[in-house]
Amino acid sequence: MEKLSYKFAEAKDMEEIQQLLKQCGLPTEGISPHLKHFILAGSKHRTVGVIGLEAYDGIGLLRSLAVVPEARRKGIGKDLYLRLRAHAHINGIHELNLLTVTAEGFFKKLGFRKISRDLAPEPLKATVCKNKSKQISLAHS
Repeated sequence: MEKLSYKFAEAKDMEEIQQLLKQCGLPTEGISPHLKHFILAGSKHRTVGVIGLEAYDGIGLLRSLAVVPEARRKGIGKDLYLRLRAHAHINGIHELNLLTVTAEGFFKKLGFRKISRDLAPEPLKATVCKNKSKQISLAHS
C-alpha cells in the first residue's frame, strides 16, 4: 500500500465520502452540515478511509468510520480515530459518543464503554439508524 496522507474533507470530497460509506454499509445522511469535521485517509490515487464528527455543545458524536476492506487491519481506523479525537479536543469537545452495529469490539479497545441509549446525550438519542434495534451506544470521556 502506498504511503497515506490525512486531510480534512472539503466539499469536493463529498461524493467520494458517500461512495466509501456506501461500500462499507454505513449511512450517508447528514454528512454535509458536519463536513468540516471529517478526516480522510488516502493516497494521491484514492481515499481508503474516513471518519467524521458531529459537534453539539461540547459533546461529539463520532460517525462514519470506514476503511475499505483491502486496507483494514493496518492501523488506518485507529489513526483516523486518534486524529479525530485530537481535533475534537482542540474544538472543546471532551466527550465522544457513537452508535455501532458491527464495531463494538474495535471501539472498546480504544477506551469506549457501552452505555444505555437512554443515558446518551440528546443528539445521540435522535440519531436514526436502519438497524436501531441492534445498535449499541458507546461513550468515551
